[in-house]
Amino acid sequence: MTDGCTVPFLARVVALGNAGFAVVCGGRRFLFDPFLLELPEVPENDPARLGPDDVILITHSHWDHLNVEAVGQAAARGATVVLPQPAAVKMRRRGVEPALRVVEPTRLGDSLRLELPGAVVTAFRTRHGEGHNSYLLETAGLRLFHDGDNEDTRLLDRAGLAYLDALMMSTWLGAGWVEFIAAVAPRHWLIMHLDEEEYERCDRGTYFRDLCDHIPAGLRVLRPGEALDLAAAS
Repeated sequence: MTDGCTVPFLARVVALGNAGFAVVCGGRRFLFDPFLLELPEVPENDPARLGPDDVILITHSHWDHLNVEAVGQAAARGATVVLPQPAAVKMRRRGVEPALRVVEPTRLGDSLRLELPGAVVTAFRTRHGEGHNSYLLETAGLRLFHDGDNEDTRLLDRAGLAYLDALMMSTWLGAGWVEFIAAVAPRHWLIMHLDEEEYERCDRGTYFRDLCDHIPAGLRVLRPGEALDLAAAS
């Protein structure tokens, strides 16, 4: 197992489609809500390539975030699966209990810390259906935050989420995402939960017109299979 990363970059963030991302660092993979699209050119999206050093983080149990069959396949190969209780109920039906690390803060806005070899994951109870986690991943000197389908960023501790290297965020109306991004000021923020028509609107510069009066600094739009390399902060 590798605890650190080497130059020229500390980690690579690969978009997997919808809200899926892979963070590749030092030979390890941390995957958020993966396996929703078939991406044969992206090895990080293949559950058959995962193993005991790898970690899957599931935000909630909805079909467009949890691929039960593929996550079960990765778990059978030894990957650790971090998830809230409703998602764990679905996974237990596959008999993968030893791989599951259930983390579910009690109240909205609460958080729980989970220490893993070479990484710390903090799960925040956020608003979207039953049992939804947003995740702060800290590994190899990097801080990355994935907000899942959270409908209210005001629930989050903004001071505790400062100094992010990458923020993965949806742009729901009424969620307060513009103010949240401005407050935490990440080095990069990656928009997610887009379909092809919305990607095209991003390309044309029209996507944000009805959402906000300005776009927070640091935006990166990654289509499925595209990647962002995270270098050490200067």
